[in-house]
Amino acid sequence: MKAIKWVTIITCLTTFLLSCSASVKNDWEALVSNPENHGQIKDYVLSKLIREEYQSVEDLFDYLIDKKTRNKDGFHLSSTLYEELAESYKRGELYLYDAWCEQTSHHSAFVVRGLYRIYEGWRVRGSQAASLVPEENFRTFRDKLLLAKHNYTTAYRLNQKDPNIAAGMMMIVVGTAAGEEEREKWFERGKEADETFYGIYAVKLTDLLPKWGGDLQEALNFAQTLYDNPPKDSMTYLLMLLIIDEFFDDTDKITTLFSSHEEIETFIDDVATRYKSEY
Repeated sequence: MKAIKWVTIITCLTTFLLSCSASVKNDWEALVSNPENHGQIKDYVLSKLIREEYQSVEDLFDYLIDKKTRNKDGFHLSSTLYEELAESYKRGELYLYDAWCEQTSHHSAFVVRGLYRIYEGWRVRGSQAASLVPEENFRTFRDKLLLAKHNYTTAYRLNQKDPNIAAGMMMIVVGTAAGEEEREKWFERGKEADETFYGIYAVKLTDLLPKWGGDLQEALNFAQTLYDNPPKDSMTYLLMLLIIDEFFDDTDKITTLFSSHEEIETFIDDVATRYKSEY
């Protein structure tokens, strides 16, 4: 009788634990499955980090990356979530990410903390030309990027399938003026992880722009190629809009692509139609 009683207790306990695990998983699945709820995911993750319930957060990121889940605008939801969490540097939530990194070996913790450091660095540096940045600010910027690189290096060691890691490393190597070989290495790694990932192409285009030491024609060719022949299920044709935004007020440069502003408006309408047909 005692043996039967213990078996019953263990069975009930196992069922209870499994149901708890399922409910934990289902709470984020309900948020992910409905695009209208995506805006709540960041707060969900922060609440889990505050309670040090890391497993559910890590399961969430694994799901988003494995399924290549998109938000209602068509962009990868994992990228959006990383950005939203990293932008909390404005509120000083680094302590949450430090605690997470200390207690896990999951790559997502290091991606969040690495991107947090990148945003910190760019806030100090600003978007002006390097020659206009005060030396002290530039030193702080580089220090923040080195901290970010340490986190992304750890993240990549733990997981090579998350394209957000390569995109982050691209931001770092561009910001630190690393060599062409290093830039190309991370661009290729990003495509290998997920060739539909818009972020890796956007960072590459930024790197090619003249204001970051690139070549205008090379940037145009890159964006035009991805407009004409985007990887299947990708949104890289939108890169042409970045080109237009960058050079709209520069007549000499924009006329290498379009003969008039009317032609630009027609092109933008075509892109919008293409985008609306997909999302």
